[in-house]
Amino acid sequence: MDVLRARNNTPRRRQLKELILVEAWLATVVSIQVELAKLGDKWVAWICTSTLVIKCLLRHLVKSIEEVLF
Repeated sequence: MDVLRARNNTPRRRQLKELILVEAWLATVVSIQVELAKLGDKWVAWICTSTLVIKCLLRHLVKSIEEVLF
């Protein structure tokens, strides 16, 4: 049993374990950045849609007021 533990704790194995942890961390960071980019695109689309709705509502309001006053 001690031989197996000694074999699993070699410096090379520790380096590989650390490398795997770093790769997993980097993959997580990249996936978070991708999700944030997608969220940003959705946010921009939502703002554009909201702006268009407000613009149309204001246009109807102005036309209604013009019809009543003029």
